[in-house]
Amino acid sequence: MSTILYSQKITTESRNPSKELITKGLVLTKSNELTSDFKPAIGPGSAGGFPPYRLLLATSGDGTNWTRSNIVLGDRSSVADGVVLPSGRILMYYVAGAKIINGKEQNANDIVVALSDNNGKSWIYKDVLFNNIPSGATKPVDPNVVLLANGDIYMLVTIDPDQAGPMKPSTYSAISTNGGLTFNILDKVFSITNTDILDPENFRFSSNDWKLWSGGLPGKNILGLSTNNGSTFSSQGEFCLGTSDDPSRCYVVSDVLKVNENEYRIYAFGPMGT
Repeated sequence: MSTILYSQKITTESRNPSKELITKGLVLTKSNELTSDFKPAIGPGSAGGFPPYRLLLATSGDGTNWTRSNIVLGDRSSVADGVVLPSGRILMYYVAGAKIINGKEQNANDIVVALSDNNGKSWIYKDVLFNNIPSGATKPVDPNVVLLANGDIYMLVTIDPDQAGPMKPSTYSAISTNGGLTFNILDKVFSITNTDILDPENFRFSSNDWKLWSGGLPGKNILGLSTNNGSTFSSQGEFCLGTSDDPSRCYVVSDVLKVNENEYRIYAFGPMGT
């Protein structure tokens, strides 16, 4: 069974989700002594804030046909990715544009994680702590995660190393050895002079074949390749995922799934949708 976390713009019809939808998606419970650090915001928020995107869950048994679960993980949230631990715990990382703390809504731009120990029936919301952020840099955003063989969680994030300075946003690596709630920033792993490198999507085919599709170019990806187990990625140039009838119409890679030993599937969005 595959689970996908996707976002859609909050429309007039979806601004006030039904009671059933809220209670399904936002049940906050105690799980192995963990409690939520915040509640997710619901609704589009005020003008000028984080874009009005809603994160929802869908499930599939074959990676092609998907069933909406009507589970809302949060509003004003985006750039999501997840892993399932050997224990069965689901970790869904995303950027939250708002949080409810002690009953009061606060604007945010933070990587957080929603976790579930009962196959998505209820969720706990935790802040994610990052150590070793470069001095003068922005907070990490755009999480993309890989579960390593030893149980550690490897994350790629976007950081602008000097904020408003001349340096451009780049992809940095981080590692968690405590179950995914605390990460140590390791190093800058993918950057190109005078080019924004944003929102990394990666897939580890093997230790010497680790690919990264980044944003930063309108309507296209920039492809990176690592042959040293993710320590650094080298640019392979622009990547255009075209269609058979019109290869020039590019689709932007948003996720990669291993179906079986011989088949991989890319999920992308572009001129005709996702």
